[in-house]
Amino acid sequence: MRLHTNVWDSLNRLEKFIFTEWKYYNPATQQLAQSLSEKDKVLFNFNIAQLQWPEYFVFLTQGVRRYLNNEQPKSLDAARKKDKILFVVDVVFQVLVFALFGALLASLFGSSSSYFWLYGGISYLLFSLL
Repeated sequence: MRLHTNVWDSLNRLEKFIFTEWKYYNPATQQLAQSLSEKDKVLFNFNIAQLQWPEYFVFLTQGVRRYLNNEQPKSLDAARKKDKILFVVDVVFQVLVFALFGALLASLFGSSSSYFWLYGGISYLLFSLL
């Protein structure tokens, strides 16, 4: 329940940034960027194409955690550990569900019980397409 509340609060805080398309009319800035010397272009780095997007999003998520969710950086290791545990639980649960589903299909089709993994795997692939 606490996780749901935290996600809901985060979405409410970020709603205007997530669901609003921002367009800026900035011809003066574009003209300034074009008029810079090569040395100034390197110094002021106006080119957004050179932005390292993966690194940017790492810092973005850390900033959201820290300043919007008021979470301390020291809680990051515990959150990562919990995420790994939940991932393993999710994978184990999916394997069990699709194995049971495969066993059900094998019994419905009158196949030998060794085919339930095949049916479970096919079921997983079909459900993952949804």
